[in-house]
Amino acid sequence: MTYTIPQIELFAAITKMLEKQFAVKACSSRQLNAILEATNTIVAALGKEDITAKAGSGLAAWLASDDTGLSSKFMAWKLCQGAPMARYAHPHDPDDFGRCYRFLESVPEVKERLGMMSVESDDWAALVDNWVELVILYEEEFPTGTCPKLYERMKELLK
Repeated sequence: MTYTIPQIELFAAITKMLEKQFAVKACSSRQLNAILEATNTIVAALGKEDITAKAGSGLAAWLASDDTGLSSKFMAWKLCQGAPMARYAHPHDPDDFGRCYRFLESVPEVKERLGMMSVESDDWAALVDNWVELVILYEEEFPTGTCPKLYERMKELLK
């Protein structure tokens, strides 16, 4: 979904919010330029369609998508030859889990290697050991837009 946001109105709203919330009265040219740059970045991002990777699309398409995160990139690095190096991360919440889930859907040939993640940490081991259960909760709850049961179960596993 994209949004058309008028740049000048957003700029005015940001400067008004800075004055009201943080007592920022008069900005220098450098500061105003920074606000303008941030405004331009927001307008551009909201006006652009998300790039999604479809199931079975492969590693390159998934990496080029907007549906990556720290834990899913770490997972890709560990499970896929040719994936860029990524620092350690594990899923902390349903959003993180969803990106890992969709990574495996995009690159299904690595699903059989999921067990390799268990050696990375106790957290990964707990998640991998209960992956099927977590997938069932995710698939059940994701269409509703919220995943409270999945989040609770993840919190139990990641103690």
